[in-house]
Amino acid sequence: MFFSKGLADFAWSAQRRLKFNRPAADKAWMGWITARSLFESIDAAKSTDPMAIIEGLEAWKVQAGKTSYSYRKFDHQMLVQNLAVSVKDKITDKWDFFDVRATLPENPADLDKVFGTQEEIGCKMT
Repeated sequence: MFFSKGLADFAWSAQRRLKFNRPAADKAWMGWITARSLFESIDAAKSTDPMAIIEGLEAWKVQAGKTSYSYRKFDHQMLVQNLAVSVKDKITDKWDFFDVRATLPENPADLDKVFGTQEEIGCKMT
């Protein structure tokens, strides 16, 4: 196993902050979760054959609090809830300047709808 299933995003973020004395940028997290999904899919497939990896990615799912991360089979879009934020009225920490207002969509079951249906997108990956 390349990444421990129990390794939480918060632990990763805390480790990065300790190492670099600042929080990781959102792009660093995107790279981390993408690499994690790829390595775990290779591990699950027990193969580096491209089709086996694709099947592994299509089956990959990680629970994250009340939601999860996964890929849709028809277009390989990673499904992740997004945060709606606003700038804090009073900024006291140069790294902490947003207030999270909502996690969208509120219902994780509606996440697939955010990116459009296969019919709306027209994507036909084979």
